[in-house]
Amino acid sequence: MRRALVLASFAALARGDEAVPTPDAINRAIDAGVAWLMSAQRENGSWGPCVGGDSYDGGPGGFCYPLGPTAFSLFTLAVCGVPKDHAVIQRGLKWFNEADRERGDEYTSYESSAAILMLCALNGVEAPKKPIRAPGLRRRPEGSRFTAPEWMRLDERVQHLVGEDSCYVRGGFGYYEFGPDYADVSSTQFAILALRAASFAGYPVEAVRPDVWQETADFLRGLQDASGGFPYHAPHEPSRGMTAAALSTLLIAREQITLLGAKPPPSLAATIEKGLKYLDANLDVETNPSHHFEGRSAYHYCHLYAVERTGILSGRREFGGRGWYARGAAFLLKEQRAKGLWVDTTCMPPQDVLGTCFALLFLKKATIPAVTR
Repeated sequence: MRRALVLASFAALARGDEAVPTPDAINRAIDAGVAWLMSAQRENGSWGPCVGGDSYDGGPGGFCYPLGPTAFSLFTLAVCGVPKDHAVIQRGLKWFNEADRERGDEYTSYESSAAILMLCALNGVEAPKKPIRAPGLRRRPEGSRFTAPEWMRLDERVQHLVGEDSCYVRGGFGYYEFGPDYADVSSTQFAILALRAASFAGYPVEAVRPDVWQETADFLRGLQDASGGFPYHAPHEPSRGMTAAALSTLLIAREQITLLGAKPPPSLAATIEKGLKYLDANLDVETNPSHHFEGRSAYHYCHLYAVERTGILSGRREFGGRGWYARGAAFLLKEQRAKGLWVDTTCMPPQDVLGTCFALLFLKKATIPAVTR
């Protein structure tokens, strides 16, 4: 199993912190988290459905994402080095493939994004492929590690995100295609992260949805307020977590525009810089007060994963003069339960599975393998 990538200047990352976890301590925490996540697999091969509260559908029973936790767990295990032929991975894939056929076209953007991330992580390439524009090249690239059925499933999920009948609305993404003003930062961050992975695997994302990266950058730029922060959805107040999510998405947009041989507009750089200044002034890895939950640290582990992406993609080792990774790792090691799991009490159920996934993705610096595996 690959160990955590710990930068040589780890001491500099921790500037201002008294207790800095050692690389060995981080690796032990990762190993324990991976072991627990594998043990949490159900007998049928899944990790259970993701169930939201009544606010997600306006009625009793909440909103359900049946495939999301399983796809996201498999993605996390792959990023942490569990091989594709491992029995846990194979059981999970068997369940996912059967459930996917039964689900048909009733996917949410979260489920499509998680499925794409899962497939790309399990079939990682040695180096990112240059983005492809030609629409006739949706076929599996020569030498790809994807099987033909896996590539077909990847194509279906990308089409769901950015095809003709998609949940993509003027640069943003929503759960479903509910309307022109339903796009939000949370759905958008996962969709763009997934499309980036597909592009690196050789899928012609830009051919399916031309200018998707620039349109997403424009959508997010319209949400940024005078403070430099971003909300979940207008007219909500900005939060640290949503700002990190938006910034990581903007950084991916800039990366992909550059890889396509174009020059990102100056407005994009200005938006990113303004957002980074907001994080410099406001980021605290131990809390994330959110407007939605009246001061509670909502979806905090998810937001730490967004901080990881923002830090890696921007090349920033510090926010506000303090190392984000060492501070975040110290917090997560303190939060880890005795059996190796993490529980994000403000996340949707299954809070233990999703909390553990997000904690592992932060500790593993998951964005690096996505680029340099």
